[in-house]
Amino acid sequence: MATSRSPLTLTALAAAPALVWGVHTIRGHSRAAVCSPDVLEGKPPRAAGDMAGRWRTLEAAASGAGRVQEQADLATLPAPVAAWLHRSIPVGAPLHRGLVLTVEGEVRRGSRRHHWVPFRASAVLAPPSEGLICARIGRRAPSIHRWVLPPFTAGLTLPLCPTAYDVAEWRGIDDTTAKAHLDLPGGPLDLTFRIDAAGHPYRVEGPVWVDIHREALFGPIRLPETFTVGRRDDELWRATVTGVHWL
Repeated sequence: MATSRSPLTLTALAAAPALVWGVHTIRGHSRAAVCSPDVLEGKPPRAAGDMAGRWRTLEAAASGAGRVQEQADLATLPAPVAAWLHRSIPVGAPLHRGLVLTVEGEVRRGSRRHHWVPFRASAVLAPPSEGLICARIGRRAPSIHRWVLPPFTAGLTLPLCPTAYDVAEWRGIDDTTAKAHLDLPGGPLDLTFRIDAAGHPYRVEGPVWVDIHREALFGPIRLPETFTVGRRDDELWRATVTGVHWL
């Protein structure tokens, strides 16, 4: 099922660890593998070698009908998490195991804080896998295409795919804070979710932080639509989700 607020041919998530943002590079995961333009049209990569295989593996792992949301599922969760999921996933909605997102926005390049360039990207997210993102950066030809790899993607999978919330172990901290623990292929991951009294998740902290500015319905599911991603004290990119294809 595909759902989009604008045509799915726009694009999805991103900014690559191989790039330097300010003085920071996310090291150890900065392979500069060029991604197929097909990915940027919401399609599986055509000729991207090992990355094409990884993309298809993630899609296959997340495909197929899963169970549906039931009110009783929220009873054992910390209160802020239950409030978020009650607001985001209606009773009876399918609990998809993954999705393909398309996103556009701007990414900060170089050491100048105000040097921003546009990007478009696509992502396949299938928690508890870390996901893959392919980004096209810049307007000029030839534009830069890069794969974004863990650990950068790991902190984005659960906030952007809340229907897979049961892959995490949840622990409440207070009325507006909860921690999620995930066992990912690359190692354990802990995320801190900050959720207001109305059930709006406004910040998620992990390998990167995500500030969620606005949410929207994509099909029956409410997802972050506009958000900022950063690392330490730096904003790295600003993004708007333009389309969602549920797997």
